[in-house]
Amino acid sequence: MAGTRLYATLLICHAMGLGYDGRPRRHENWREKAFEAGRECCNPLRHHKKHVQEFSCGELYYETFYLDPKREILYVGAMDRVFQLSLYNINRTRCEADSLTFPPSSVSHCVSKGKSEHYDCRNHIRVIQPVGEGDKLYVCGTNAHNPKDWIIHANLSHLGQHEKYPGIGSGIAKCPFDPEDNSTAVWVEHGNPGELPGLYSGTVAEFTKADTVIFRTDLYDPSTGRRVYPFSRTIKYDSKWLDKPQFVGSYDIGNYVFFFFRESAVEYINCGKNIYTRVARVCKRDTGGKNILNKNWASFVKARLNCSIPGEFPFYFNE
Repeated sequence: MAGTRLYATLLICHAMGLGYDGRPRRHENWREKAFEAGRECCNPLRHHKKHVQEFSCGELYYETFYLDPKREILYVGAMDRVFQLSLYNINRTRCEADSLTFPPSSVSHCVSKGKSEHYDCRNHIRVIQPVGEGDKLYVCGTNAHNPKDWIIHANLSHLGQHEKYPGIGSGIAKCPFDPEDNSTAVWVEHGNPGELPGLYSGTVAEFTKADTVIFRTDLYDPSTGRRVYPFSRTIKYDSKWLDKPQFVGSYDIGNYVFFFFRESAVEYINCGKNIYTRVARVCKRDTGGKNILNKNWASFVKARLNCSIPGEFPFYFNE
């Protein structure tokens, strides 16, 4: 019970903006890290326990959060489920009635690859994003190391038989295979080619983790279901573009989408391994280049984030 309440504490702290360091969460020592994070982020509330609300439906690895301020709902992605929590009364969340289940498929195939049946081969929901006016949600999960995505109603119900959304089904390059991988995604409604909506993601695009990618999905005309523009992505297996990045966040700002991550510094490789904090930018209107850059970003740029203590020999906070 203590472990589940720690998760609940982390959830409330995240919703209230009380700290998160962006580091990878490792499965083998989640209890220790949950305890430390819970203690640090919630210290300001230690004398105000009446303001802290608890929520738990078991040890379901609550990893993904989307706050809808208009509806005053916090959506939480967990193992095999998405929950909706009223910000006014989180305590009264009902584990069954206020959630939608996304069971994994091909579990036996996942287990045959040497993965854990009760953790790796479950469906960890890693992306929750609003679609349109927020009446629908885009959801993507690991699905037993075979990523899959859905469009659902914001009230946590599946679309009807006659409600089709093109380009939905495979979650590869949209969310990770492994629940331990750091990834990010943002749904962009406006500013894309043809003013067509699409998902931008930073994640691993292969089971082997050899291919990490900043990706935009195929762009479809929602009214006809016709694909108008193909996907765009970073060049495959090119460490100058991305070198084992650990993604932290992505943001739709003006004419661009920005990605924040850390990665091995290729420019530092002759002096040993070092990790740099980065920001990358792509233009939303980018339709890719010709010939060698076909279906690759033509506008991709990245830079090092300089977080340092100045001096004769500056000290850099690289991670």
